[in-house]
Amino acid sequence: MLKMIKHYLKKRTLFIVIISIFALLLSFVIVHGGDFVRTYYIDKNVYREGPADFPVGFITTMTCILCTLIPILELSFKMNKINIDQMYSLPIKREKLFVVKYFVGLIEVIIPITLISIDCFLTVLFEEHMLELKYFFPYYFCLIGLSFILYSTVSFFFTRGNTIIDGLINIAFITFFFVALSGALKETIIHNNRHLLEIFKEENYFTYSPLSIMSDFFNKKMMEKSLIDIGYQHFNFPVFKWSNFIAILVMVIVGIISFVLFIFLNKKDKAENCMQVSNSWFSYRFMIPAFISMIIMIVGDNITYEALIYILIGGFVSYLLYRRNLKFKKTDYITFIICIVVSLIISYIASEINEPIIYEMFNPNSI
Repeated sequence: MLKMIKHYLKKRTLFIVIISIFALLLSFVIVHGGDFVRTYYIDKNVYREGPADFPVGFITTMTCILCTLIPILELSFKMNKINIDQMYSLPIKREKLFVVKYFVGLIEVIIPITLISIDCFLTVLFEEHMLELKYFFPYYFCLIGLSFILYSTVSFFFTRGNTIIDGLINIAFITFFFVALSGALKETIIHNNRHLLEIFKEENYFTYSPLSIMSDFFNKKMMEKSLIDIGYQHFNFPVFKWSNFIAILVMVIVGIISFVLFIFLNKKDKAENCMQVSNSWFSYRFMIPAFISMIIMIVGDNITYEALIYILIGGFVSYLLYRRNLKFKKTDYITFIICIVVSLIISYIASEINEPIIYEMFNPNSI
């Protein structure tokens, strides 16, 4: 397999060079020439120089973009009949084929990210700054680790579609799935528990949130000491909360499971499924009823007829995309009706409960 990876990497060398040059050009335009020292208002017309942000925002944004685009480019052969016939005709097992594609794509992410990380580090190092650059190194290794998680998640859910459009919709599904789930839990089960409400912040469960949380934390660590030294009191000093830890843990678990399922399920896919209806449980089949249920629970018992009509229309359009015609199956109608009824019942029961169902699970002082 290593020989195959090396062989395929040689074929992708030009592409890797192009995206690396493009990334470095963006780094040159956005980061080079920046000012890494800024003026802070301390008190009573007292101003002092302090650290400006390390360009973690640029590096992290590029990482998120590459972890989304590269899997689509590398694995879209699965959605093209000519390409998939050629790939499946090679004298190699399917699981090895997908493993090769997976790891080559991951390398295509890591190389440009590493290059722009080094470029940003050296740019700051040789400019005037007040940052503690020792925190750059744990930031970089956490970035690579979370890149693997995000890349695995995107790769798996994209390949659960039998067309490129279905694959892209699957990526959108998983991107917002835990946001919707968090909102549904807050509006039903845990809406009276302020400590759990802090943990289940919707914005923490966006698929790209772990990278954002981690980047913000290390950026603040780089700035912390200098801002303490100049006496700046309005800085939100980095505190790693339970809400951040649990959100990252959830996404790490999802990423690891995605990697395992990516290897296991893709070897079972048949070439004739290409460009057919995407019937995977990790696609429309589960996501449509799940999102309908969560949206109803978020709206709660105050749902109006107008809102219910919009939900019905949204469900109809979703199943239309799923089946690609108006010939819905009986299971579609049954699932749709059951989701609406069960969600309304849960919302009604939750609204009738005055005391929180789940009591404090964590020490408030640790949040």
